[in-house]
Parts: sequence; structure tokens; C-alpha cells
Amino acid sequence: MNSDKFISTGNVDYSKLCNLLTAQRWIEANQETLAIMLHLSGRQLEGWLRGEDIEKIPCQDLCIIDQLWLEYSNGHFGFSTQKQILASLGGSKKFDYQTYCRFGDRIGWRVKGDWITYSDLMNTLNAPDGHLPSVYPGARWGWLGRLLCRWQVSSLTSRVPS
Repeated sequence: MNSDKFISTGNVDYSKLCNLLTAQRWIEANQETLAIMLHLSGRQLEGWLRGEDIEKIPCQDLCIIDQLWLEYSNGHFGFSTQKQILASLGGSKKFDYQTYCRFGDRIGWRVKGDWITYSDLMNTLNAPDGHLPSVYPGARWGWLGRLLCRWQVSSLTSRVPS
């Protein structure tokens, strides 16, 4: 896939993300995805996103990011994949803790009832469907990380097509 065919409304060059995804360097692609989203939302200094920051990212750019992840992972990873999984569990933009925990269990962000650390994200296509991207950069999920991530998942999945 040629990144030149994607027209970013936020003046983003997607070639680095394309190269990382082509090389199946999933964690580095995840970090590049976060960097792009921080740029698009004006949150580079903070280094993390809130739900309202995701709402500022142009839909066209979110769709480009999603399409790249879908293409290079053969539908295994991407925001649309996460959206389908969340919907299959009865999830919606309205937060439900039990549904969110089942979502975490299903995509591998929760193991045996515990939320994994960012460094435990899997760097392989053997990861569960929807495991990536994860745009929470924290070293440990913790309660704040789970809260931030829940807002991110809700915001992201509500803005990309199924």
C-alpha cells in the first residue's frame, strides 16, 4: 500500500507508519500511531490522550490510521476490529465496566483478571484480534490508565466505520 494515496487533513506523512506496519514491527507502529494522534490533537507535550482529544482528530485521519492497521495486519488489528469486538460484547459509547473488562479479556489487555502493562503488549500477529493499536503510553495501566483507555476506546470506536 502506498502511503502517498492517503490525504491527511492534519498534514501528516504516513510513510513511517506504513514502513513499520509493512515490517510487522507492531509495537513501534503502535508508538508511531500515538505520535500521529498526539500531533493531530495538539497533545505532543502532554504525551497522552483524553477522550475529548480524540474527538479533535479529523475523522479522515482516524480512518487512514485504521485502514493502514487493517491492511497490514489482514484485519487482525485496528480500531474497526476493536469496534466490532466491543459491539459483539454489547458495548457502546456509554461506559459499562463489566463490558469493558470482557473487552480487555478478549483482546488481551487483561489476563486472569489483571490489566497488563504497556510493555506486555504483544508484538506479534499471534496476539488476540484487536490487541493493537493501544494508544495509552503509560508504563502501567493502573486505575487511571484503565479509565483513560476506556475513554479512548469509546471515543475511537465511535468514530471509525465498522
